[in-house]
Amino acid sequence: MHILRFISKHLISLVCIPIFIVILGMGFSYLKIKDQLPQIPENLRYLNSQLPTEIYSSDGKLLKVLADRSYMTLDLISPHFQNAIIAAEDCRFYEHHGLDPIGVFRALIKNTVKGKIAQGGSTITQQLAKNLFFSFEKSYERKLKELLMAFQIESTFSKSKILEAYSNQVYFGKGAYGVHKASQVYFGKNASELNLLESAVLAGIPQSPTKINPINNKQASLNRASHILQRMVDEGYISEIDRVEALESGLIVKKQSRKSNPDNYFVDYVLNELEDKYDKDFIHFGGLKIFTTLDSTMQQAAHDAAVHHTQFLKSRMIIEEGQENLQAAVVTVDNQSGAIRVILGGLDYSESQFNRAVSSNRMPGSSFKPFVYMSAFENLFGSILEGGDLKKKYLRTGNVLDTMSKDIMKLQKNLPAQEQEKLGHYLDGFEALRDRRLKLVSMQKVMKEHAPEIDDKYTSRFRTHHLEAHFDMASAALISGLTNVVTVHADGLDSVYSGIGVGNNVHAIGHGAGYATLSSQDCRNAIRTFHIELIASMADKLSQIPEGNGTMLDNTVIVYLSDAAEAHHSRCGQWPFVLIPGKNTGLKGGQYIDFPHYMQDGHREIGNLYTTLLHAAGDKREYFGVHDAMLKGEAHGDGPLEPLFA
Repeated sequence: MHILRFISKHLISLVCIPIFIVILGMGFSYLKIKDQLPQIPENLRYLNSQLPTEIYSSDGKLLKVLADRSYMTLDLISPHFQNAIIAAEDCRFYEHHGLDPIGVFRALIKNTVKGKIAQGGSTITQQLAKNLFFSFEKSYERKLKELLMAFQIESTFSKSKILEAYSNQVYFGKGAYGVHKASQVYFGKNASELNLLESAVLAGIPQSPTKINPINNKQASLNRASHILQRMVDEGYISEIDRVEALESGLIVKKQSRKSNPDNYFVDYVLNELEDKYDKDFIHFGGLKIFTTLDSTMQQAAHDAAVHHTQFLKSRMIIEEGQENLQAAVVTVDNQSGAIRVILGGLDYSESQFNRAVSSNRMPGSSFKPFVYMSAFENLFGSILEGGDLKKKYLRTGNVLDTMSKDIMKLQKNLPAQEQEKLGHYLDGFEALRDRRLKLVSMQKVMKEHAPEIDDKYTSRFRTHHLEAHFDMASAALISGLTNVVTVHADGLDSVYSGIGVGNNVHAIGHGAGYATLSSQDCRNAIRTFHIELIASMADKLSQIPEGNGTMLDNTVIVYLSDAAEAHHSRCGQWPFVLIPGKNTGLKGGQYIDFPHYMQDGHREIGNLYTTLLHAAGDKREYFGVHDAMLKGEAHGDGPLEPLFA
């Protein structure tokens, strides 16, 4: 009781002392930085008319204008919007003088409960001061300056002028600065024509311009608008009936132009790079002229070529309902200067702003593989057949690799982590190529003996000839000891086997399409027969090479399988395969095994086949890959396929 009496007696003192200390501290801070504060102009409209930032291509084309706006006086802005933005951003706007202690305290309590920044305490005047005067710096000192400037603005201008300036300055997403631009972008009307629901929708956007706008996410925008309408009811701006009628009126968003501008992918990339290094407000409001390396003519040519090529591919494919349309991405770099001339992230920017050229996650080394494979082919067969001193040639090219590796390692230190990882993969590729070349030097004699005959099938346009060349190279690599494992990927969706009289692609055949007098089943049989003939040819070559207590074929396992499983678009629950094991592998073929189907006890997966092969090679692991989360208990089927062991 004594404590309660003390608190009640001294409550005013307990509250006033900290406030007095804060005010005193602000007074001293003001004396310290008052000379650093900008001068308040006679008209806020003047300050709110910053020059827009412009982005240009290398050949002088204007690519984009940022922060372009049209200033509207308050009498030309819908009263609904004025009330909505106050309810959304600063419900005590007409009661405070630049700082809202109640709002700050409320935000502090909410953020403490949430354990994160869930609500801000800045008033409309503070936000205006920040955006007009202090956009380019981030510090506690700037926050203090922002607050002091808010006090000055409040003492100099009326509330209506402050609200007018804020409504014309705030960002609403989609490149729209100011309520008038936003009204035109989202609803195709002037700011004076906004109805209650549209006003609430616009008032909700500044909280998150990208995520909460009616174009990107209409439902999120309506949810936010519903919250603001309820606040407008609470503040007495509208009645409950008005709120209900507004929500039931329906939101009609302006139909967006379908005109695509391929330059926008490059512009987005430039802006992302700039915003990583500089303050976003500085980029958008600084009145900059940004000159890029983009060649607009090359950019348009790349776009036209990508559209033409994908249209050609579509004409050769069967596109199922629900399948994503084909896309394309292009990056062109000047190999003399390193300047990026083209970035095309997709076929139509108006449909998809996702930049596939720079944002799509792929294996970092994929783009470098053609160089590695080409070099390997040339050094594996071409150099050997041409004769000459292979060792000297490799040493010369090795010096080039050394120089490239050193340059990459220097560059790597100055790049972001993701790019460092990519270059690391490239360096690994260089090292692998070097090791392969050193091995080839020691194997030159045996490689020359078993090198395939280089003939017209290596440059043929027929898929059948390509596969024959692949199998020739695979056989030569195995026989010469260059590798112990080879994989031949036979088909893609657009593969056509014209060389054996099947003129339709395998995707169409899979959907039941035949060719000429051949049914789809006839086409499949012809293709599989051709595959088996290639495997038989490889097996015959391996059977002629002595190895250990038999031949190389005796010590080899051949697996022939397809990506087609138990159904056309399957879960790969049942995955048929043909196993051709050598007599010394510990495995046996010549049998048909039908395991229980998917989700049934005893079910086996493709991982079990790989586990079996590992067991045969001496690696006794119980599972390969990742378990199917749907399979439990006995259906899990860990371990090898026991019937396959001899």
